[in-house]
Amino acid sequence: MSSISDMRSLLLEYKSILHTFSASSTTNFRLLRTIPTSSAPTSPATPSAKTLYVLDSSFNPPTTAHAHLALSALQNDRRGEGPKRLLLILSLQNGDKAAKPASFEQRLVMMTLFAQNLLTHFPSSSSSSSSSSSSASSSTSTSSSPPIDICLTKLPFYSDKATAISSSNVYPSAPTHVYLTGFDGLLNVMNTKYYPPHHTLSPLSPFLSKHRLRVTYRTDDKWGSRQDQARYLQNLAEGSQEDKGFRREWAEQIELVEGKREGQEAVSSTRVREAVRRGDREMLSSGGLVVPEVGEWIWAEGLYGEEKL
Repeated sequence: MSSISDMRSLLLEYKSILHTFSASSTTNFRLLRTIPTSSAPTSPATPSAKTLYVLDSSFNPPTTAHAHLALSALQNDRRGEGPKRLLLILSLQNGDKAAKPASFEQRLVMMTLFAQNLLTHFPSSSSSSSSSSSSASSSTSTSSSPPIDICLTKLPFYSDKATAISSSNVYPSAPTHVYLTGFDGLLNVMNTKYYPPHHTLSPLSPFLSKHRLRVTYRTDDKWGSRQDQARYLQNLAEGSQEDKGFRREWAEQIELVEGKREGQEAVSSTRVREAVRRGDREMLSSGGLVVPEVGEWIWAEGLYGEEKL
């Protein structure tokens, strides 16, 4: 794992990269860094993959809920062909979310720490042949740790991001993208307000014709029961949104998977920020809300402490 001083140097590098990327009028997607790596964040790469898992979030900050989405997909998605990669993508224009309270460069550092922690859940290249691991993660993984890419985009929506990633030639093997989200994310994808000027779901055609959505159940009062959410997907398959341009066969590209266990309290970035405001350092270091490395960085940098209630 990287030291705080290493991360502060990286913070300055990311700040410079963000300035250049934001000023560019020709680039909507950029690969910054691959974990693990021995090269500089700006070094070119030609990643090979058949399945690219895309975790698209504001990462404000990255939480253990994000970790669950990523690890569940990498370890349990039987539809995904290998080799596999994970892409952590931060959008400078993320739908309805404002660029606060943590700066984008701070989020990129937390994403890097988060990625380094994720790799500890897989056998290393030198030990992947060992059969003596007792960890739950290793027991479900049969290969060495997947590469994790830290990326930037200026685009807010999955369909546009998929096009930008594919046209960037960063992934010459043209992998299938699997976008990892919660049920609320699926509802955003299905919201016609995001597809002007005609406000139909027809723009999803190039996206769902090739790529997939792996959607975690969000079982609370706001999103309905597990049965409600499963029925929503079944209704899509039966043509409930055909009048809006959604084709029935696209429902086959959407998979609902289990999220938190029964009775388990939901984890969110909001809960992390509330813990910081309470001065609850133990909550940050315990691994319940964020991985310890991210918690240490939040505390060391004084992030979120000034956010208003």
